[in-house]
Amino acid sequence: MGTCGGYNPDSAYVNSRGCIVCDQYAAGDTFSLDSGATWITAVDRPLLETMRDNGDDLSKVCVSLVTDLSHLFNSETSFNQDIGYVSNVSELMFRNSMKTLAIGMSPRSSI
Repeated sequence: MGTCGGYNPDSAYVNSRGCIVCDQYAAGDTFSLDSGATWITAVDRPLLETMRDNGDDLSKVCVSLVTDLSHLFNSETSFNQDIGYVSNVSELMFRNSMKTLAIGMSPRSSI
């Protein structure tokens, strides 16, 4: 697993708010900021939707390529997991106030 040529060849980084920024990666690319101990996948909205639909673990995704998460979980009745490494999200809306959603457990994230 990982991107050919090293752990972080396209220089993802942690910004001043503690968010991982991976704008320079393409959706589906993987990288590591800790010498391969944890692999993170850069996702865009379509890939994130596919991962959601497949029930994949979303705690190790970087959503720098996603700016709008609105309505992403509207049809989900039992979704309850972290979405990791949020940095550029400007739209996040919930229709069902009973849903529990953790966005990038601190200190990695701030919306």
